[in-house]
Amino acid sequence: MTLSPLDIIHNQSQSSYLVAHITIMTNTNTPLRSMILRGLQQAAVGSIEQARLNIEVYLTHPVGIGEHADIMSAIQSQLDIIASQQERIDIINQYFITSDNSQSNK
Repeated sequence: MTLSPLDIIHNQSQSSYLVAHITIMTNTNTPLRSMILRGLQQAAVGSIEQARLNIEVYLTHPVGIGEHADIMSAIQSQLDIIASQQERIDIINQYFITSDNSQSNK
């Protein structure tokens, strides 16, 4: 019998199921875990690409960007987005993806 998270909350007699559910969620080989990590990475990559394209527009058509009188500041803010998102990808890879591979090799 499969219970949803709401069923677990409403039915406290299923405490053993809750423990099993937590164990599955902390297992490093679950498909859900991989999907979440991949989704976080893809979101970061999308943000990087959006910021990169904004910078390209600023560099190639600075006159067409009327609301950004300070092009340097606008580019810097986009570079900050790229740096932040790249750091997020690096952290996921270092602490979650790499550790998964080293644990599965044991």
